[in-house]
Amino acid sequence: MPRCDPNAGGSTSGNDDEINKIARAIAIHMRDVIPGMVTDITQNLRGSTSDSAHNSNATTTGTANFTFKQFNDAKPPKYAGTEGATGLLQWLESIEDILDFTGCPENLKVKMASSAFHKGALTWWNSEKNTRGREVALALPWDGFKNLLVEKFCPRHELKKLEVEMWNLVQDSGENAKYTTRFHELCILVPHLVTPLSRRIEKYIEGLPLVVRGTVMGNNPTTLEAAIQLGATLTEEYVKSGVLTRKGFKRAQIEEGKKPEQHHHKKKKQKTIKNLSALTAAVPTHATPITAMPQPANARRPYTGPFPLCTKC
Repeated sequence: MPRCDPNAGGSTSGNDDEINKIARAIAIHMRDVIPGMVTDITQNLRGSTSDSAHNSNATTTGTANFTFKQFNDAKPPKYAGTEGATGLLQWLESIEDILDFTGCPENLKVKMASSAFHKGALTWWNSEKNTRGREVALALPWDGFKNLLVEKFCPRHELKKLEVEMWNLVQDSGENAKYTTRFHELCILVPHLVTPLSRRIEKYIEGLPLVVRGTVMGNNPTTLEAAIQLGATLTEEYVKSGVLTRKGFKRAQIEEGKKPEQHHHKKKKQKTIKNLSALTAAVPTHATPITAMPQPANARRPYTGPFPLCTKC
C-alpha cells in the first residue's frame, strides 16, 4: 500500500488560512469603501433629478407667465384668408416679429398666432381643430403650421403665377433693394424653385444687370448673403457713375449739382445790376448837351494844295 505524506494535511490547512485572510481583508476594505460609493451615487442621482426638475419648472414657469394680453398688446394684424399669397407672407412675417418681440414660448406660438384669425381663416382653423383634435392642432410645430397655411390659402393657380414671376424676376436697372426684397418673398412662397442653396444663389445672380452679374459671378460667392452684398455694392457704384439709374437718385444729384452754380450766377447778376444802377445815378439826367464851338468868319482854311507848304509866308 502507498505511504501517506504526513505534510499533505498541513499544506491544505495552510492554503485555507491564506484564503481566509485574503477574504477577511477584502471584506474589511469593501466595508470601508462601499458606504462612500453609495453616498456619491445617491448625491449624483439627486443632482440629476434636481436639474431635471429645475428645467421642467423653468419651462412650465415660462409658459405659465406668458399671457394672451402680452401678445395682444403688440397689436397683431388680423388675417382673413383672402389676402393672397403675398398677403399671407406679410402676415406671417409680422406675426413672427411679434412672437419674437414678446418672448412667446415655442409651445404657445400656434395658439397665439391663430387667435388673429377671423372670417374665412377662423372658420377653416376651427374645422382643423375639430378634425385633428384641439390639443393636436395647437401642438403643431411652427414650421408645420406655416406650411399648412400656405397649402390652404395659396391656391395652385396663384402659385403658378408666382412661379412664373420667379422665373422672370430681374433687377430693374439700379433698383437693387426692390429686387432683393421680392426675391426673398418668392423664395418663401415657391421654395422648390430655388432648392438647394446653390440654385438659389445662381437664380439671384441671374437676375442682376449684366454689368453687375459678371463681376458677382466671377467672385463665385458661396453664400446668398455674400452675393446680395456684392450685388448691392456694385449697383450703388454704377448708379453713382450714371451707368444704372434709380428712381429719385439722378434728379436729386442734378439738383444738388446745379444749386451752387445757380447761386453764383444769381449773385453775379445782382452785382451787375447794382453797378449799372450806380453808374446811371452818377450821370445827370438833365445835363446840357455839348455843342461844337462856332468858327470866326475870317478864319483861314488849312492848306490842301499839291506842293509843299512854305512856313515863312
